[in-house]
Amino acid sequence: MIKKIVNLPKQFCNELSYHRIKAYYNTYNKNLGAEMYVQSDGAEITAFMGRTGAGFSLCADKNADFSELSDFFSFLSAEVFCEEWVAEFFKANKFKTVPVYEFCGEAQDFIGQNGKISEVYNILSFGLDGALLLPPFEEFYPDLSIRVNHNSAEYYLSEASAAVIGFMTEEFSIITGVATDKTARNKGEGKKAVLAVCAKALKKYPNTKIVVAAEDLVAPFYKKCGFLDYKNYAILNF
Repeated sequence: MIKKIVNLPKQFCNELSYHRIKAYYNTYNKNLGAEMYVQSDGAEITAFMGRTGAGFSLCADKNADFSELSDFFSFLSAEVFCEEWVAEFFKANKFKTVPVYEFCGEAQDFIGQNGKISEVYNILSFGLDGALLLPPFEEFYPDLSIRVNHNSAEYYLSEASAAVIGFMTEEFSIITGVATDKTARNKGEGKKAVLAVCAKALKKYPNTKIVVAAEDLVAPFYKKCGFLDYKNYAILNF
């Protein structure tokens, strides 16, 4: 049985998907429209899911009713982020494996600009590899603003580069965008932005684990920044 809830459950709290939901909930909470659901077998919670922007994040255990979950996500035509082993129980229209890497390097606190989220958007629109997809500015700007104000996101901005941690909690922080202006490529500006945004996150949450989901094309860049293999996740489209 799936039902809507208004408070975070404690189960699955060691999962990355859980902290995507938590960061979103900390920003928007029940009064501002955060949506969270649990599936239970009558005695125990078997799955926890919540909207995290345009899609859902999902945590589940082996006892989950994956048929019911499939029907739920199919009804919503949802995009779902979850662990790879969980994704294998679904028959989604599209299944994409995304390796996640953990920051194990040394953060550096560079002086950057604050308060210019419009410029962050302008730089991110170029994309690290020229193919970064962004929501419309009228959605991006207020969303990042409110997340930063609720300590659920952080960003670094210089004249040439930008980096965004879109989900941030005491336990996990997730880099969601890094880019360098076309005129400043291959000069170390992207790495500088990554190390700087990591430093800003660690100032607020000293024990947070900083991770990034990176496809093969950009994985070498993050490894140069000090990221190591963490775990595979998946994005499902129903």
